[in-house]
Amino acid sequence: KQWYQRRVAITAGEVEAKNGHIWDTVIAVRFVPFLIISSIGNILAFRFFISRPVKSVPTTLYISIALTDICTGIVHFPVMGALFNHRRPWLFNFQGFCTAWSILFSFCHKFAIFLVMLLTVTRTIKIVFPFAKIQQTVIFFIVTFYGLFLIVSDIAMSEQGLKFMYSTDTAYCYEFHGHYHATNVTVATILKMANFRVVFQVGLPAVLIYVSFGISITKLYFLAPQIVRTSQHALMGTEKRKKYRLRLCVDTTA
Repeated sequence: KQWYQRRVAITAGEVEAKNGHIWDTVIAVRFVPFLIISSIGNILAFRFFISRPVKSVPTTLYISIALTDICTGIVHFPVMGALFNHRRPWLFNFQGFCTAWSILFSFCHKFAIFLVMLLTVTRTIKIVFPFAKIQQTVIFFIVTFYGLFLIVSDIAMSEQGLKFMYSTDTAYCYEFHGHYHATNVTVATILKMANFRVVFQVGLPAVLIYVSFGISITKLYFLAPQIVRTSQHALMGTEKRKKYRLRLCVDTTA
């Protein structure tokens, strides 16, 4: 049984271009340098932050972001293969792989957004409240809970009848909204209603990022004069200590 949909025309008069495979190949080839550069960059970032002797909250979040970005690059490999293969399903022709890939693909992108939001919010807290202590265990719990929520919600929806189908229009698997065989209102159907998942998993983190960024910029703007004065006093103090040490050395040698 084929678990994919054949190509359909987007407009009534559209016919498949004769050079379509050439353009697909161009797109697939462009994946290669992006995959290599992103993998190398994120691996180097991961090695740098993992080697730090003290794992602070930002360090932990940077490690998580690097790992998520590496995974995001890897999940694009089957798409690249489908484009090289005249948009035939290739690995996506297996229903189990199609479902697992769709869940992982969705997880990587939404989890990356969440980690950036968490990094922005924690930075804003430290800027507004410099002496506030952010517990690393709390951050670990939040990251773990949200990651499990993303995976479990997609698995629950697939169990309630939501299918993940491959389409040659997109060259990857996607959520097929045609079937729900659940007879009662479950967590999966509640999450599906009113696009709650999209609002909670994508919209809310984006709003929090912009709000946190605005608060940070505003706070730093009003703190700028104080920061300049503090830096000047510190610089003057350093110069005085240098002069005192130099005079002390001269007196000692004399």
